[in-house]
Amino acid sequence: MNRRTMFLALGAGVVGLFYLLDQSYSRFIEQPTALLGTQLAAAQRSLGDAKAEQISGRKLANQLEGYAERALPHDPALARAVYQKWLLELVQRHRMDRRRSMPKRLRRSKCGDGSTAGSGGWWATPFGMGCERGRRCST
Repeated sequence: MNRRTMFLALGAGVVGLFYLLDQSYSRFIEQPTALLGTQLAAAQRSLGDAKAEQISGRKLANQLEGYAERALPHDPALARAVYQKWLLELVQRHRMDRRRSMPKRLRRSKCGDGSTAGSGGWWATPFGMGCERGRRCST
């Protein structure tokens, strides 16, 4: 073996060594790092989804509690009593003096053109609003 062949063999050995070092670096460092990075991203995404679902669940639970607070009881007698109590509190809160909340009897009103408002499905109430648009009414 002459010197030239020895240098070529040494160069080929160095290139082979670099190739083996590169392959081992890739196999033992780069690939596990990439795999762990992918797993970390998936775990973070899953955690974000879980937090979003938790927030949504809290909102729905609060909404359900609000519905439960406003709902009437299942028992009809108890529901009637609760409803009457709520109405009395509402009357007291708004300081309503009159206890009657229903209007007097409905009656047909005569419109300006001689027809009655009730013929078109309109009825007059004691507090107004009885005729169709564009027609003058007299009760």
